[in-house]
Amino acid sequence: MTGVVQEDVFLLILLPAIMADAGLSLNARPCLRNVGGICAFAFAGTVISAFATGLLMWGFGAAGWCTQLGLVYNLLFGSIIAATDPVRRAGGALARPGLLSVVQLSFHER
Repeated sequence: MTGVVQEDVFLLILLPAIMADAGLSLNARPCLRNVGGICAFAFAGTVISAFATGLLMWGFGAAGWCTQLGLVYNLLFGSIIAATDPVRRAGGALARPGLLSVVQLSFHER
């Protein structure tokens, strides 16, 4: 197959190069000036997403739409899923949504 990049090549060679380029080309002054807002939105978005996902899965199990597990297990699942979400939507409330999205994405990719 021509023109297809293997998954290992992307994850081990291309992705680190892309992340390094993004980190080196990021202007640090606006990033550091907004670090409080970035961290607050990332934390709040992750907590809200964890509870929403866990409670939704618990409700689906109670309704019989999926395997029924206890609330604690569903909240644990929600926290695992929420920790992998870059929380991009939360950046729209501040003045520089593009910067917040890039920084949050780079924080969650590490």
